[in-house]
Amino acid sequence: GTEIDALTNMGMAYIDLESYPEALKYFKLGLEKEELAQDLEEKANLYINIGRVNALQENYDLSLKYCQQAIDTAPLTGRANSGL
Repeated sequence: GTEIDALTNMGMAYIDLESYPEALKYFKLGLEKEELAQDLEEKANLYINIGRVNALQENYDLSLKYCQQAIDTAPLTGRANSGL
């Protein structure tokens, strides 16, 4: 939804600013909101973004965990592997 899109956009902006803790905060807020909406494609996208931020912070185990959650969440959407 619109609120989740806004949170995702804020997270992406913080990635651009290399403020990774702030980016994670917005992506995780989006994930909390997504739990109610149950849009699997958007949920997978949020997991990918959280995985990306963890990779940028060299937290590779956590990155792998979130990327795997993206794959597990939306295997049929065609977007689960985007950005990996």
